[in-house]
Amino acid sequence: MLAALYSAAAELPEVEPDTEEVPESPRPEAEYRELQGSLSTLLGRWDSYRDIFDPSDAGDQEPVQYLLSLDLLEILEDVEYGRSLVAPGRGITPADVLWQWRFGFTSHWGRHATAALKVINSLLHTQFVQALEGPRPDA
Repeated sequence: MLAALYSAAAELPEVEPDTEEVPESPRPEAEYRELQGSLSTLLGRWDSYRDIFDPSDAGDQEPVQYLLSLDLLEILEDVEYGRSLVAPGRGITPADVLWQWRFGFTSHWGRHATAALKVINSLLHTQFVQALEGPRPDA
């Protein structure tokens, strides 16, 4: 689903917003933090990973510690915010909503999504497969 969400966001059209400022959405901070804690507990030792913040910057060589649970939470927060803009009675134009979704994707949560996909792929194809296969007789 994460790959499908990323793909759909990448296809959003580039539009100019109709207004200068999109209203803030009330964020259930406590609920999000509780969810992140639950995800972290569920992921256990696989929650933490290291990555280079900007792999396109040759000077950025120092790995930084990240949390998969926090990446997933950041994506959820931004997508939920965009979804809240289309709620009845908000009075926000479709161009404003599209602009906000695309801006959030390109400036913030798209990076979290690609990092999360990379980690999930690594876990699925190395850690979990190796655990299922058990020790190799030739090792």
